[in-house]
Amino acid sequence: MKISSTFRSFSGPSALVCAVAFLLLTIPSHAQTIPTTTTLTVTPSSSPLPPGTPFTITATVTAASGSAAPTGYVIINGETPMPVALNSSGAASVTYIASAAIPGITISALYEGSTNFAGSESNSMNVPFGYAETLFAYEPFAESSSDVLNGKSGSGDSGWASPWSDMEAPGTLPGYDLASTTPLTYPGLLANGNYAIGGEGYGYIARQLDVSSDGPFSEYLTSGAGVDNGSVAPMIGAPGQTIWISFLLRKDVGDQESSFISLNSNGDPFSWWVEYPNISAGYFGADSLDINGNPFWSLQFGAAYTTPIATVQTNVPVVAGQPVLLVLSVNFGTDMTVVNTVNLYVNPTSLGGAPPTTPSATYTTLNSLAFQSLAYYGGDDTNESSLDEIRIGNSYAAVTPAVTP
Repeated sequence: MKISSTFRSFSGPSALVCAVAFLLLTIPSHAQTIPTTTTLTVTPSSSPLPPGTPFTITATVTAASGSAAPTGYVIINGETPMPVALNSSGAASVTYIASAAIPGITISALYEGSTNFAGSESNSMNVPFGYAETLFAYEPFAESSSDVLNGKSGSGDSGWASPWSDMEAPGTLPGYDLASTTPLTYPGLLANGNYAIGGEGYGYIARQLDVSSDGPFSEYLTSGAGVDNGSVAPMIGAPGQTIWISFLLRKDVGDQESSFISLNSNGDPFSWWVEYPNISAGYFGADSLDINGNPFWSLQFGAAYTTPIATVQTNVPVVAGQPVLLVLSVNFGTDMTVVNTVNLYVNPTSLGGAPPTTPSATYTTLNSLAFQSLAYYGGDDTNESSLDEIRIGNSYAAVTPAVTP
């Protein structure tokens, strides 16, 4: 969201502290006697506001009848707390732009008072945007089956910048391939039928997402600065945004070979090289076993061929031959002092609406979770696992479309 104002934009958890400190420095330590009220208005008042529409929030501080207009500053809390000077009428304004990436914004205003006027706080105001449940990327694996997955694209997919890229290119049969013999299904979920199988020689297969400035993820992009690999390429991970990912995964062999999806900060031509820590979801061999040796679907923060930084197990067991629906939400913190939060939902009971109240696993970190590609590790050997119906969108509903009755 963009903010236009003649005042500096603060961000992060220290922003409110800074704003309040700013006001305290400007308020004389005299008795505050005249009561005030603070109200909010939005212009234009149409609801919801179409994405890209500028709108102005005005905070008006009114003193008791017969008094002059209050003076000083008011903190307008929108995307970030912002102190704005009151004009001669006791009003202060900030202009925002409605975003397509979030459903709306909640605004409040706080007047701390001045020499002769007592402080007051407004009620909160919700400003809804013309937000739509949007699917940014989709992979149904609808290409012809019984062929290598490397180099494949099209047939109903969207949101990708390039075809699948196999670490062992050009790929082999069997290896990372397309199949249709035993489709992955989940009750109520819209699915295509064909699917991918893997793995292949301890390698990944991956696909670069469309992170162009005018692509489907445009409002979710960050420059990549500060990411562990030092890349300055655009990545999905704008502060304050949440992205949702879902996919069907099946462990086809009852062994300890890993099978999972990784959100990768590397892009083409090395989108398959999961070199830097990021979030993965699936089965991670010994790291997904409880103290009794039972396997459970898990969330992991780490990188290939390194010791995982953290693995969080769910209470959903891995059963060979049984597909599961894994849904991830990745909430990117507003700045380097606000944690990034990842929630994993395994086999949610409801689709197409609000997410379950309690996730199956949660992980928080101050490390960057920005990514630009998606990598699949099917297993150390061939025919270890199957993958289908990869969806990336702006909401739980967008990535869990239910079959229409």
